[in-house]
Amino acid sequence: VNYRSGGLRLNPNLYACGKVCLSLLNTWTGSGCEMWNPSTSTMLQVLVSIQALVLNAKPYFNEPGHSMYANTPLGEKLSLAYNEETFLLSCRTMLYSLRNPPK
Repeated sequence: VNYRSGGLRLNPNLYACGKVCLSLLNTWTGSGCEMWNPSTSTMLQVLVSIQALVLNAKPYFNEPGHSMYANTPLGEKLSLAYNEETFLLSCRTMLYSLRNPPK
């Protein structure tokens, strides 16, 4: 799985180079059923995992070490600031995609 980022990092799990960081894709640490298994894993599993684990309302807390701030006033403030920056980067990514559509 590769994300066309336009060189911008919109999420702790979506790298500027296009890499999608998720244990199911074997791009992050995981164990057992969290890892890709060619005989049992499916594309539906990948898509649902990306939707639930990556594209969530508070991606700030996806970053390792940030979960300790979850449900705290500081964490909520940092998460809101992250989302505001992500909105601006998302707009830039959309403009990039419109100007440079896939071939």
